[in-house]
Amino acid sequence: MGDDTEIRSARRGLLLSVLLILVAACALTWSAWRYWPTLMQEEGGGAAGPPGDEKLKNLWAEEDAAPEAAFEDLYPIDTTPPAGTQYPCPFTPLPREMAGIPPSHRGYVSHVCSLVLKAIHIRLEAWEGLGPPQPPAGLLDRYLSETRYIVGKLKKEPTPKSMEESHKMLVEALELQMTFLQRGYEARASGQNYQQIADGIPEGKLASGKLMSVWGCWQMRYPNASPEVVDSLMHHFCALDFY
Repeated sequence: MGDDTEIRSARRGLLLSVLLILVAACALTWSAWRYWPTLMQEEGGGAAGPPGDEKLKNLWAEEDAAPEAAFEDLYPIDTTPPAGTQYPCPFTPLPREMAGIPPSHRGYVSHVCSLVLKAIHIRLEAWEGLGPPQPPAGLLDRYLSETRYIVGKLKKEPTPKSMEESHKMLVEALELQMTFLQRGYEARASGQNYQQIADGIPEGKLASGKLMSVWGCWQMRYPNASPEVVDSLMHHFCALDFY
C-alpha cells in the first residue's frame, strides 16, 4: 500500500513539473508571437500594416473601409472552462466592442472566436483523458464528434478575403489535433506516457506550428486592435494549442 502511495505521489510530481515547463514554454512562445509585428517593423522600417504587395494593401484598405454588416453574436457570456480543467495560459474573453477590429471583420472574428472557444473546452477535457492508463470511455468519440462539427462550421463561415489563408490553416490545425489525440489515446492505452506521446506523435507539433502561424497572420492583419483585443485573440490560440 505504501509503495502505491509513493508511486502516485511521484507521478503527480512528475506531471506537475511537466505542466509547469509547458506553461513556461507557452508563455515564452506566445510572447514572441505577440511582438512579432513590432520586431518586423524594427527590422524593415515603416508603420505596422500589410506587406509591400500593392494588391494586398488595396484589399486591406477596401475591407477596412467597408461598413459593419449585421451578425449574430454567438460568443458566450460565460467562458469558464469545463469542470476539472483549466486554461493552460491566461485567458481573456473576447471584448464585445472589439475595438480596433475593422467593422466589416467583427462578425467573422466573433464567430471564429466562439468556435475556437468551443474547440478549446472539448480539447481540455480530451487532454485530461490522457492521464489515466485507460482513458474514460466515450471521451475521445465525443471530442472527435464535437471537433468535427466545429471544423464543419468553420468551413462554412463567410471569410474575408484577406483572412482566407489563415482560416484554412486554423481548420488544418484542428484536423491535425484530432489525429494527434486519436493516436495519443491509442498510445496511452498501450502503456506510453505523456512524454512519449508528445514526442512521438508529430501531428501535435504540426498543429502547434499552424496555430502560431494563424496568430501571426491575425496580429499582422489587425495592427490597430486594442491591447485587450490583442490579449484575447492571443489567449484563444494559445489555449487551443497543446504545447
